[in-house]
Amino acid sequence: MQRHTEEVAQKLAQAGAVIEEVALPESFATAHSCQRLVSNVEAAAFHQAWYRDRADEYGPKIRSNIEMGLLVSGVDYLQAQRLRRQLRKDLAEMVRRVDAVLMPATPAPAPQDLTTTGDAVFQAPWTSGGLPTITLPSGLADSGLPLGIQLAGLPFDEGKLLGVARWCEETLRVDLWPPDYL
Repeated sequence: MQRHTEEVAQKLAQAGAVIEEVALPESFATAHSCQRLVSNVEAAAFHQAWYRDRADEYGPKIRSNIEMGLLVSGVDYLQAQRLRRQLRKDLAEMVRRVDAVLMPATPAPAPQDLTTTGDAVFQAPWTSGGLPTITLPSGLADSGLPLGIQLAGLPFDEGKLLGVARWCEETLRVDLWPPDYL
């Protein structure tokens, strides 16, 4: 995915984009744990009444998330929210210097299993930080499965992000027909 993303960046640069590497802020290091904690607490708060009487009707993953959320203290929840606010501020400051940030959409090609959309680990920090993102198809893996890039922009500046995404789509002209399908 790293090699693919670098190749996409090179194609965009050849078409006129100015590509510059940006460093992630220090607050990015806590993004996943804060997002998970907040998500679990909010799931527990939402489901608490039903869960008390109908826990056996929940699947194992959501049940685990709710149970973890029920164990988190108010102090820990508020601290996670403070860290998320700092992340949002730091990410916005980083993105403000460019039109959009380009990164892989996922750590691997799309899964063959149609019951999942894949690993969202690369989207979670941006969602947690409240920054808009868009994923674009950007090629095919050797397996014939789709690859994607993700672009991030500033909050409330989605129009600019969509404009950058459209330019990227037009520039990349991705053909997603698997090689053995034709």
